[in-house]
Amino acid sequence: MENANQPAKVVVDYHAPEGPVATHVRSTLLSSSLQLIRELGHFDRYVALMPKEACETILLTLAPTWLPVALADAHYSACERLELSASETDFVGQAVATRFMGTFLQTFVRSSRNVGGSPWVPIKQYGRLWSRIWQGGSVFVTELGPKDALIESRGLTVAKYRYFCTAYMGVIRSAGLMFASTVYVRPIRARDPATHICSLSWV
Repeated sequence: MENANQPAKVVVDYHAPEGPVATHVRSTLLSSSLQLIRELGHFDRYVALMPKEACETILLTLAPTWLPVALADAHYSACERLELSASETDFVGQAVATRFMGTFLQTFVRSSRNVGGSPWVPIKQYGRLWSRIWQGGSVFVTELGPKDALIESRGLTVAKYRYFCTAYMGVIRSAGLMFASTVYVRPIRARDPATHICSLSWV
């Protein structure tokens, strides 16, 4: 909750140089997500729901590269239609964070051990994290209190999918759990379908 004695302040105001809307996504985000879908036993259904060309592109892209966001749209549309439970989707998000961003985040874990690290450590690097995943778009983080933040991710056309939003909050929670014992991420309705808003708090 916002501290009445501490006015809200923006701690991250990142605008991707490519423009206000994400046009490309890192291939490893999609391949990591797909690997978790496979491990949960939904691969065959996923393939059946995907356009053949889009599916082959994701499967055959082995080296990290940038892919058109249209492929992310096809991927998350198929994942949405799998109708996974909220717990399965959250699991995918948290596991993707560990596999896709684990090394990057662990760097901050190690460097912050001697200075009382908290979730503010990765939060304040959100711009750098964003640029590793998306080309285009923007992210704003507002500090509402010592252990409370509001995260607004803009220019993500895939935010229209419930699956993506749930998995994305799993990613955020996983990053926070590297620095805090308990983390809460709650969705907040956005008026723009290409914007994802959530609150983050921890103890």
